[in-house]
Amino acid sequence: MAGDWGSARPFAFGWFAVAGDDVLHKLSDGAPMIIPRGALIMYREYYGMKPDKPNVGLKMTVEDVAEATHKLEANEPRDLSGKSGIKYRILDPRCFANEGGATHAERFSNKKLHFQPANNTRVKRGETMGGWDMIRHRLDGEDGRPMLYFFDNCRHTIRTLPAMQHDPSNLEDIDTESEDHCADMVRYACASRPWVKRDYEKTAEPAMSAADEFGNIKIDLNKLFEANERRARNATIRVPRI
Repeated sequence: MAGDWGSARPFAFGWFAVAGDDVLHKLSDGAPMIIPRGALIMYREYYGMKPDKPNVGLKMTVEDVAEATHKLEANEPRDLSGKSGIKYRILDPRCFANEGGATHAERFSNKKLHFQPANNTRVKRGETMGGWDMIRHRLDGEDGRPMLYFFDNCRHTIRTLPAMQHDPSNLEDIDTESEDHCADMVRYACASRPWVKRDYEKTAEPAMSAADEFGNIKIDLNKLFEANERRARNATIRVPRI
């Protein structure tokens, strides 16, 4: 589970599974698709937005959000000892900042939701890959198969992630004035499960700048989604390993 906190602005929480092996999946039109081993699959979201008011938060308390989260997880798989199948939770690192009282992370912990600070590296620093590059690597995938998938009930993530625009003053980052809460949450999730192409070190990833493959200065992720969909339609479907 990954979360980006907000009060006046929306909070965004997402639940992810990791494909333990290649999985054969049928699309709504019946066409087969292989979800590859190691892919991240977002299967649920909890987005704190006022109805019909994008980028306006619900101003809920940490305690109320925690109670709602427990209700959403009521049917999560559990092991033989009754322990939740959720292996770890990561949260916006600002929630761990000590400002005199109990931190947001401590308040969640009081409600039995224990989080770790998310990796908040946004862009590449030296040899450290940035979170946006991690999303791009997973969207691009390998052999025409992305490494990041979303259930259609994750509607706010699907709505906002492709709409992200580059920061005009830093083309490697996104505009933080946009509705970026789901994008940040997905970035935290991808950074917690790093994945890059096998030939990444041999073929450097091009910078998303004025000289990128699309020929535009301001690129939105929708073009990446469209490119991945084209590759997926042309990919050869293979029988999953047993």
